[in-house]
Amino acid sequence: MLFAQHVGLAGMARRFDVDAVLNTTPVAATLVSVRRPQVTIVHDLRHAVHPEEFSRSEAYYRRLVYHRSIRRSDAVVAISESTRDHVVRELHLAPQDVAVVALGADHVDQWARGVGGSHAVTFAHWSNKRPELAVRAWAILRSGIPGFATRLEVVGVPPGARIGLESLARRFALEGLVRLHGRLPDAEYQRMFTGASVVLLPTSLEGFGLPVIEAQRLGIPVVASAGVGIEAAGGAAAVYAPGDAESFASECRRLFTDDAWRRLVVARGVEHASAYTWKATALATRRIIMEAVRARETGNE
Repeated sequence: MLFAQHVGLAGMARRFDVDAVLNTTPVAATLVSVRRPQVTIVHDLRHAVHPEEFSRSEAYYRRLVYHRSIRRSDAVVAISESTRDHVVRELHLAPQDVAVVALGADHVDQWARGVGGSHAVTFAHWSNKRPELAVRAWAILRSGIPGFATRLEVVGVPPGARIGLESLARRFALEGLVRLHGRLPDAEYQRMFTGASVVLLPTSLEGFGLPVIEAQRLGIPVVASAGVGIEAAGGAAAVYAPGDAESFASECRRLFTDDAWRRLVVARGVEHASAYTWKATALATRRIIMEAVRARETGNE
């Protein structure tokens, strides 16, 4: 299917005589010539920064496709400064050859709203999400806060990871406080997310950290790993030392027990997130596409 995608897109571009091809990820880029300008959006280079989170074949495939796609592109767009830094370092590009265009978050304005205050949300759909750290932090919180009853909802748990997380929850006697979910229907996920009392990202690396900006726009405080590419936080989230369950639990505890701090984190987040709109993302991306088209036309004259 991937081969058909790579080759088929080139044929479609020529058949419809498009002005340019926008690849929303390097995996979507064509691996054959389209004879049209290509602009490729890069979300992250986790396979290069944390290869241990991939199988050998997955890391090899990503490296092959990403590097080839990026090098064949007329313009490269990174969704954050940290992703641009990784692209520049790994592919030996000049910083000025990689544009940065942040994602938007105003789509959450249309989300179904849930009843809030009784649960936290964290993620497990990719290996970088580190949900086990949230489970360990919950064990620390339950032992340190009398009557602690905030549920931890772990979303996007792959079938292969469920047994390990269930075992960890049982080890800490958290069966009633930790709930595991696979992929949820959109409306159900939206209600769960919008009703959260806190959103957690104990991640090893993020290209941008979209759930952070989504939560901030909704007025939900966030606890996230420090220094792992979560630029969306913008200094408006509680951060902890990556990989340290005690530090993670400490930041969560402060949000649960210090109302003044919680209000400050929420206010900073709402103000920060207001600048992230999809209109701004689209306009900036369109400008880059048009520059690539003009550059190709000038070069062909």
